[in-house]
Amino acid sequence: MKRANYTPEALSYKQYDQLINEARRVQSVLPYEEVTLLEFIKIAIEAADLPYGMEGFKGKLDVFKKKYYPYGVKRNKKLSAANWVTLRRCGSPRYYIDSFPRPYNPVEKIAFVKTIRAYRDYFDAQMTEQAFGKLFEEIGDIRILLKEIY
Repeated sequence: MKRANYTPEALSYKQYDQLINEARRVQSVLPYEEVTLLEFIKIAIEAADLPYGMEGFKGKLDVFKKKYYPYGVKRNKKLSAANWVTLRRCGSPRYYIDSFPRPYNPVEKIAFVKTIRAYRDYFDAQMTEQAFGKLFEEIGDIRILLKEIY
């Protein structure tokens, strides 16, 4: 009988480097302890896990934009020491965080990287309404990918 694996697979060097570079680039210019990219990923996890549709996702994303980008989207190059500590813990991501442990599936790592890339495209498009439609489609694709494995 095969034992369930609960240990997540680590990101490759290239994927981890992409995570660090994107986190540094999209970090809010305001002095927050949180890593902006990881806060977006939390919203995307909720969107992938809960069936609250486009309006619920848009509402959560609007609150996110008002908190982290009140003066519009601006590129940043700095991360605080607390941000670096938080990012070091993301080398082996779990996409689903439930009240009970599930066996790890390598598709979770793929979903995590796809979420980073979706946010990158949304950020580069200045978080416009047209970009939201594309972002919602990409999160929907990630949701379908994850629903097939669980």
